[in-house]
Parts: sequence; structure tokens; C-alpha cells
Amino acid sequence: MTEYTWVRGAYPAAITPRGVVVMATGNLDMAHQLWRLLHEGGDLSTLMQRLTATYAADLASLPEFVAVIPDGDGIHVAVRGGFELVVRTHEGTQSITSGSVIMWMEHRF
Repeated sequence: MTEYTWVRGAYPAAITPRGVVVMATGNLDMAHQLWRLLHEGGDLSTLMQRLTATYAADLASLPEFVAVIPDGDGIHVAVRGGFELVVRTHEGTQSITSGSVIMWMEHRF
């Protein structure tokens, strides 16, 4: 039996077997939209299309987020804003941040 638990917290998140997205505070509706897309099988490209469309491609208005999406034998990650993602692989540990870029940083592991 699959069990799902939801706990209120500061950072809204979309968590599914198809990936995880954590949003900056105040983006509960967007987290819910991204959860639906993940649940329907959306990949990172699909999520980024929804995000940019919602903000009318006004890149400066995009909220901070971190996304981790399984992709074949690896994962596809994206980070924007003040989030930091630390990934541990057989090759070592790597920290992913977006720094001061206006869009987001992507990486495949």
C-alpha cells in the first residue's frame, strides 16, 4: 500500500516518484501545478515551460526553485535563486547553485 503524508512547511514542494520540485515561500499554487505535471509524466522541459508561461516569460519574476527529475539512468536538475543542491555520485559530491544568473542552472548526472 502506498501512503502519502503532507506536512505544512515554509517551502512548498511537489514530490512524486517522477521527481521533486521545491519552490520558494509563497508559491504553493505553482508547486501544485508542477506536481500535476510530474504526476502526468512531465519532464524538466515541461516544468520549465509551465513556469515561464505562468510568468509570461518575465525571467526576473520567476520564483526560486530546485528541481530533481529522473532522466533515463541519471537525473536532470535545475536550480534558481538561493537554493543549493548537493548531489553525491560514485564520482564524488557536487554542489549546484544558480549564482547570479537570471534564468536557472541545469545539470545532468
